[in-house]
Amino acid sequence: MSEKNKQFKEVIKAYLDKRAREDELFAKAYAKPMKDIDSCCKYIISMARGLGNAVAVPDEVVYGWAVHYYDEEGIKIDDAPECEVQPVVAQAAKITAEATARMEKEKAEKKVKKAKAESPFVQLSLFG
Repeated sequence: MSEKNKQFKEVIKAYLDKRAREDELFAKAYAKPMKDIDSCCKYIISMARGLGNAVAVPDEVVYGWAVHYYDEEGIKIDDAPECEVQPVVAQAAKITAEATARMEKEKAEKKVKKAKAESPFVQLSLFG
């Protein structure tokens, strides 16, 4: 694993170390001598590459692939050229999602106001 993906490797290892401390069954799989963190990271990258060239994969999925690598025997890792893993800043994604939701809400409110203004019908009340 190259130096450019060092942080990725460290984050995955920290997650797996924590999981092994909390889960005895996984700890046994994690201790397998023929498995290592570099191959685990290559497996994760190969799984992501299977989705496309530039993809954003949720953390839960990446961690799931890491656990799967250690749990399963006979996993084959593609010899794809190494690529750089870039973390997605969750805060920026959250802000973007909030802004999008706000814009959609404003757009819907404008549609309702426009529809009310354009309506030639008058609703009469039977009770008043």
